Amino acid sequence: MPSVVLDDVTITRADGTSVPAPSGTRFSVPRRVLRLDDSEPAPAPEQVPGAGLREGDRITGPTGDVAVERVEPLDDGLVSALVRGDDDTRERHLIAADRPVKLAPAQDGAQVDEVEASGLAVGEWVLIDDVPIQVASVPEVHGGRARFDVRDQDGRLSEVELDERLLLTRISGTPTPQPDGPAVPPAEPERITAVDLPDGMPTGRVRLRTDQRRRLLDLNLDATSSGATPEVAQAAARLRARRELSAEQMQALAAHLRTLAADESVPAARRRALARTAGWIEAANARLEGFPPPPHDPGRPGPERVYARNLGMGDVIALPGEDGTVRFGAVTATRAVKGFGLHQVHIRHEDGSVEQRVLPDGVDLWLMPDLPADLPVPPAEFTREHVTADRIGVGDIIRWDGSDFTDPVVGQVLAVQRKGGEFAELRLYEMTRVTRTPRCTACRTRRWTGRSG
Repeated sequence: MPSVVLDDVTITRADGTSVPAPSGTRFSVPRRVLRLDDSEPAPAPEQVPGAGLREGDRITGPTGDVAVERVEPLDDGLVSALVRGDDDTRERHLIAADRPVKLAPAQDGAQVDEVEASGLAVGEWVLIDDVPIQVASVPEVHGGRARFDVRDQDGRLSEVELDERLLLTRISGTPTPQPDGPAVPPAEPERITAVDLPDGMPTGRVRLRTDQRRRLLDLNLDATSSGATPEVAQAAARLRARRELSAEQMQALAAHLRTLAADESVPAARRRALARTAGWIEAANARLEGFPPPPHDPGRPGPERVYARNLGMGDVIALPGEDGTVRFGAVTATRAVKGFGLHQVHIRHEDGSVEQRVLPDGVDLWLMPDLPADLPVPPAEFTREHVTADRIGVGDIIRWDGSDFTDPVVGQVLAVQRKGGEFAELRLYEMTRVTRTPRCTACRTRRWTGRSG
């Protein structure tokens, strides 16, 4: 095979990077590894030109290392790169196609796998009762039980005994030092006082999950320095005092949260949580005013990538199952594994089962559109139940044998509105119903008032 000795040769690797070959190297001619033109050498392996960026690359941007999600060539020698930061905030960068871009190292982080208790080795870290501990002695197996010493992150020794075939989550890596002592909480701001609403004004309770309520109160919208409108500040103050809100307060608070959720400078996980909380408040307002619930908001038109560190309650993610199929589930709890850059995530699947996964902070996951609220399963047969007025909802078919009408009231409820103030001794509910007869399912609409007890 003919060969030739060349100088000033650049070798292009399969991954697209280029390196200079030593001067005077002999090459076989048929091999297509030569650049025989006189163009400038490609950037060093730790750099790529803007036109050479690919999805999945990590580059160093003005605000830190970011991941490239999409690259689109533009006119005038420019490239548009959609990048994602560690908090899942997305930005679009315009880069010259021939400009070298510095590549950032891959994210470091612990990895996890499973190991039987009898197969542990000294020095390995495992999760036991959701706490990372280090194996301090070789397991002694007897009668199907494995007994060994462990050391926690503070250096304290103890002994554990487990089933020898019990699968444990093993962590590769060394824990990073943690700051001594708990973080100093910020000083409490000066807050406004919840003001009583006018007598007779309809009010309702906003039902929020514990995490939603805590996140909403942490915004300190009722602080005198918050800058929120008086309506929003009063709504936050009444929520903190666990009091009911008026329709106007619910609308103002929901609109304020929607505005915060639209701010692209806010971390993506917080924006998603704010939007969901706003949806719950809007649903409470609809119940108060007797309107149908607002339409389901999926939050996003399609799947998008997120890091495990940014998951929150209510997020719907796709994960590969043990059989290789993809399963969808809603996140019900998350907790950081101290010192290892890992997150424990609890996922509730469609069949009601709850799965626990331990994921590295920087692992890529697919975030799916939010699921609608679970619909109640109707009974197999018609059931009759005696309820008080406060338990009646839109869509219920009711019969009222009160003294206000000569004949019993029978029909489907179209709207429910509570009357009177929140401290009224007797709570009244005004309901609009549709009369049902064998010939007509919506012949007459009529309002009537029922008591809650």
